[in-house]
Amino acid sequence: MTLTRHPDLGNRHAVLGVEFEYELHGLTAEKAKMTVKHELDYQFTDKQRSLPRFERALVEDEEGIAEYEGSDRLAAVFKDGILTLNVKLEARDGKPARILTERLELTNTPGSYNLYMMELTKAVRLHVEECPSDIQLEVKFRGREEGIRKAGRMTWIYDDLILPGQGIEIKFKQDSDQLASQSTGEQNLGRPS
Repeated sequence: MTLTRHPDLGNRHAVLGVEFEYELHGLTAEKAKMTVKHELDYQFTDKQRSLPRFERALVEDEEGIAEYEGSDRLAAVFKDGILTLNVKLEARDGKPARILTERLELTNTPGSYNLYMMELTKAVRLHVEECPSDIQLEVKFRGREEGIRKAGRMTWIYDDLILPGQGIEIKFKQDSDQLASQSTGEQNLGRPS
């Protein structure tokens, strides 16, 4: 994940970049076809920046790699607000398929981002690549509060099983001292000293 400030957004909003990658394992004795769907969070929309939007999607399965990047390629799999990817799964104990999506969204700061699992999920790693200095992160695995461990300054790992409907909540807490000094600085802009 990345959380990036833009001067014209002020300090109450930021652009959230999410790269979401996972392996999909076949659980049946035979090969199977599956449709995977991802949706954007339309709670906040910024038409000037075309947010929210998918930037990229990739499926690596037994047929090879199918990559969708750029508006023309993404249009083939993104309709009515839903990214739909067809995946061919190998039989149980075969090589898993790899799915990757990249998206940009607008979020509140302070605020939170929630990612819910729709399937049985195991071994989750969350890494925040970029975050403004006035934001502190708090990470919780909803429904499974124990077992989360920090694996670096901006990395969290959860190795236990996550059930459908459970998920991850990332809270963006704003440092009130820095916020107060920024607000005072904004109020004083353009005023003589």
